[in-house]
Amino acid sequence: HPCETRCKRGGLDEPISIRALKGAAVRFGRRAEASMTRPKRRSGKRVAIIGAGPAGLTAAYYLAKLGGHEVTIFEALPKPGGMLRYGIPRYRLPEKDLDWDIDIVKSAGVKIKTRTRIRSIPRLMKEGFDAVFVGLGAHASWELGIRGERSKRVWDCVTFLREVSAGKRPKVGSHVAVVGGGNSAIDTARTALRLGAEEVTLLYRRTRDEMPADPTEIEDALEEGVRLEPLTIPIAARGRGSTIRVTCQRMELGEMDSSGRRRPVPVEGSELTKEYSTLISAIGQFPEVPGQLGLEVGRGTRVKVRDRSLATSMEGVFAGGDAVTGPASVIEAIAHGRQAAQEIDRFLGGSGDISETLAPPDNPDDYPPLRAETRARHRPPMRTLSVSTRTDSFRCVEQGYTKKDAIAEASRCLRCDLED
Repeated sequence: HPCETRCKRGGLDEPISIRALKGAAVRFGRRAEASMTRPKRRSGKRVAIIGAGPAGLTAAYYLAKLGGHEVTIFEALPKPGGMLRYGIPRYRLPEKDLDWDIDIVKSAGVKIKTRTRIRSIPRLMKEGFDAVFVGLGAHASWELGIRGERSKRVWDCVTFLREVSAGKRPKVGSHVAVVGGGNSAIDTARTALRLGAEEVTLLYRRTRDEMPADPTEIEDALEEGVRLEPLTIPIAARGRGSTIRVTCQRMELGEMDSSGRRRPVPVEGSELTKEYSTLISAIGQFPEVPGQLGLEVGRGTRVKVRDRSLATSMEGVFAGGDAVTGPASVIEAIAHGRQAAQEIDRFLGGSGDISETLAPPDNPDDYPPLRAETRARHRPPMRTLSVSTRTDSFRCVEQGYTKKDAIAEASRCLRCDLED
């Protein structure tokens, strides 16, 4: 929800909780979503989408519903959703909510073929597809680069979270160490608690202030019992039966680096060894683009696109989402899917206009008068599961706004859209 950082209300007290309000709109407005119909016109063009993640699903929806194209999504995994299903734990995104959205994509006429890995884009073209969108995501994990990480007691977070999302329960043991400071590391640590770990420690090379994870997610993890061990990195590991001995080194912050944060520097003679049941690496992901697809890739193995058109080095082939940007937010992948739908529609001879009217236009004259804010009004508190019950299951932690709370929160809006 990066849009909340731009909300002018934040200069008065705190930004409008746009994410929570969108959640309320989905929950209380599902009849409107269910009434969406399939497109009335047909273009006669066929589009193949590689990957059923947020970018691919979004592009497919708009190409089918508003472009009138025949769209087929090819997904290598057993179910569609990409990282929404296999990377975000169910305590954050319930599967039924994801399935609801995917059903809306299907209702637009999109065909989804799972357990189907595409190995040749030219072959798709020979099969009659007029354009291709590549939304492979970033499903490969960076390795720690330390001795002993091939041990069976060492996992990467992508594999770990995928196993859990698929309904499996990896045996993590009683003491788990997670390496990293991003959202994936937080998700991994909180998931390990829900699998029965007695103690989960987050090893991060900088301090908490430098962690790229969402501050709210960090706070939730600490409330649930995750221990943060900052300024610490593993430098070696050795499996010992049902445990793994991890040698760590303390760090200190030095000069600023290219990310705008102070660079972690090893402290000489600060090595220490601890024993864990499982070590999980969550230091970042990257796209894994098969060479046989024939696409030009650049830095970080990301698919190279020419410009905002998202066109690749191959005629009629476009790409977007994490496969192009590297790991980013879900909303950025969705934005790429929308942009790709516009560009592909233009490529196929359409107007590129994917705008739609979901509700009758409002008349600003009918709005109640704006109130001059003379005091701070903060967000209604989000209803959540109690800390004592969270780690017993994968039930969704955030319970969402009630209608009353949603209306109260919406009333805090300063209506910047009405400004001249």
